[in-house]
Amino acid sequence: KSFGFRDDANAQNTSGEGGVLSAAFDLDDDEDTDLDEDHRLLLQSSLPLLRSRNSAVVLTVCSLHYYCGVASIKTRAALGKALVRIHRDRREIQYIVLVSIRTLVQ
Repeated sequence: KSFGFRDDANAQNTSGEGGVLSAAFDLDDDEDTDLDEDHRLLLQSSLPLLRSRNSAVVLTVCSLHYYCGVASIKTRAALGKALVRIHRDRREIQYIVLVSIRTLVQ
């Protein structure tokens, strides 16, 4: 089984002021035709949560896309930037984020 992320042709991954991730994601119908409409809506609606200051929210969105998403380099980059951003927190959070990154990469 291959775990991946959705391919968003219209995604823009830019780092805004203060290192906060700001991204605009639009799903293309031709790339995820096998996805249910509710599944697609869930994945699309969760991406703005990557800008959250709460590390648990960011980790949950990354886990959601890891297990339920469709492959995309742009989405992986957005998830990676969000994980690196929350990595700059307390030592306990740093450990959890590094373990999560290791799991996502394997």
